[in-house]
Amino acid sequence: MNIKVIQANNAEKIAQCHKIRLEVFVEEQKVPVEIEIDDLDEISIHALAYIDGIAVATGRLIPSEEKGKIGRMAVIKKYRRTGIGGEVLSFLEKKAKSIGIFLHFTSCSRICKKLLSKQWV
Repeated sequence: MNIKVIQANNAEKIAQCHKIRLEVFVEEQKVPVEIEIDDLDEISIHALAYIDGIAVATGRLIPSEEKGKIGRMAVIKKYRRTGIGGEVLSFLEKKAKSIGIFLHFTSCSRICKKLLSKQWV
């Protein structure tokens, strides 16, 4: 299994991030599309993860002066429990650190809390 996480820095790659988020949040979790895709996407740093060349996970870092927030973490169902979510989180944490952003975790889903607890335990 070949895992690669990149910064989605063009329209095509950000569209891939949106596609993953729509599948996970709108289709699976029934989140209204009008609140899933928001204005913060324009200022965010997006991570896009691939397994064997297939885009399967995403997350975003919302920078705000010296602090930031990671959110919109999504993994396509078939690829969960592969460690890819942790790879996306690690990528975004490293990115935040490299640009001098302190991360602030305010709200997090039950699944996110499980992932975070595994990261730092």
